[in-house]
Amino acid sequence: MGNDFPNVVLYSELGWPRTYFGHSLRTVDLHAPTRLAVLTDQLDHSLGDPHHRQRAVWKTIYNSDYGALNALLMQLGIINHYVPWLNDPNRAMNLIILADVWHTVPFIALIMQAAMSTLPAELDEAAAVDGASALQRFFRIRLPFLRSAILVALIIRTVEAFRVFDIIYIITFGAPANGTVTISFQTYLETFSNHHLGSGAALSFLVSAFTLIMALLYMRFLYKPKGEN
Repeated sequence: MGNDFPNVVLYSELGWPRTYFGHSLRTVDLHAPTRLAVLTDQLDHSLGDPHHRQRAVWKTIYNSDYGALNALLMQLGIINHYVPWLNDPNRAMNLIILADVWHTVPFIALIMQAAMSTLPAELDEAAAVDGASALQRFFRIRLPFLRSAILVALIIRTVEAFRVFDIIYIITFGAPANGTVTISFQTYLETFSNHHLGSGAALSFLVSAFTLIMALLYMRFLYKPKGEN
């Protein structure tokens, strides 16, 4: 299996915090209709396009000869020559995570917004009257209230991280040096490239089992029955 399992753990551990924390703070003030409209518009763009088209766009952005990323950094004076971004395993994996986070952030933000919209305004107003700062209100009132939404988002993102395939298939195909091979992509290689059907089935079962274990752990630490303090 090589380093495919560490890669998927890295993908999950880096992709989830960037997705969640990149937009959890935005939910502090997403009640305004205009902001919600912007959010839903972004969601329509990210989920409405076929995945393969989005992945192909990102592959073009990262291209070492004519990619937009190189062109932008050259214009800003950050680099003085075009960089082969996908030639380094660690850098390639981080860029794949970045592309995936761009795609999934609106969905996670929408989950958080839905949870925030059910927060009684009286709680926040009472805390503000008592002198609590915006940061204190977020961590002491809003963040605990988001516990169930965070649980749902965590499970969804973990499942998606373990089944990630198309973005790797299109952008790197596991290169360089198998540095971007995750367990789902390894399952594909074992089954359809190497024709090891038994190994492919075993890896699929492993993904399902580990995902279930992670979901149970999330529920164990984050789920709180109603009425429990």
